[in-house]
Amino acid sequence: MDVTLDASGTLAMSQWTAYTNGQATISGHTETFANLAHIDGAGFVVSGGVQVSLPAVTSYVVNGYYYSTPPSPSRQTGRPGAVAGPDHDQH
Repeated sequence: MDVTLDASGTLAMSQWTAYTNGQATISGHTETFANLAHIDGAGFVVSGGVQVSLPAVTSYVVNGYYYSTPPSPSRQTGRPGAVAGPDHDQH
């Protein structure tokens, strides 16, 4: 499902925990998806200086490629997260 978010209405974004295989188009305001942790296959299109924050996301899959963010030092249990994609070596 695709969704368009602009400054004209309200939607309880803090309740979202997953958004997969859709495209979110965001304009008119900065958005923080505080609890959104699962975004496999999703895309985010922003315009007009908008910033999107996804603090709960630690990894995702797009077009069959796995991406992960390095864990913070306080929760690091092994080597830093790896990034795999067309321009990256797989780890």
